[in-house]
Amino acid sequence: MSDQKHEQKPHNPFDIHVYFDNDSKEFALKLRTELKEKFPWLRFMPVKFERIGPHPLPMWEADFYNYKNLDTEYGQVMQWLQLNHGSLTVLIHPNTGYPRKDHTENAYWLGKQLSLYTSYLPEISKR
Repeated sequence: MSDQKHEQKPHNPFDIHVYFDNDSKEFALKLRTELKEKFPWLRFMPVKFERIGPHPLPMWEADFYNYKNLDTEYGQVMQWLQLNHGSLTVLIHPNTGYPRKDHTENAYWLGKQLSLYTSYLPEISKR
């Protein structure tokens, strides 16, 4: 374990990835719609219907976009996801500028933990 201190980026402190396959796609898209309605301040990326980058399955992604909502809403979003993710796998990770560590050691999983293609993730972010 490293003693190096990591801080989150000034924008987008956390990402949420919800994975699906053909059998769970409908439920995953319904969960996305419900999350959008419940937490409209989250920023939603386009759904990826094929695996992309380090992600081994199709997925959709949302993020916290900024710190304004982090202190008051993080726990509410996490609780809602814990209670409503069903059998879907969900990855929540911080964005500290160390993508590989953020997606692995610093990651929080709901459901089955997946093996990511970490070779796609640099040790340190270039931005």
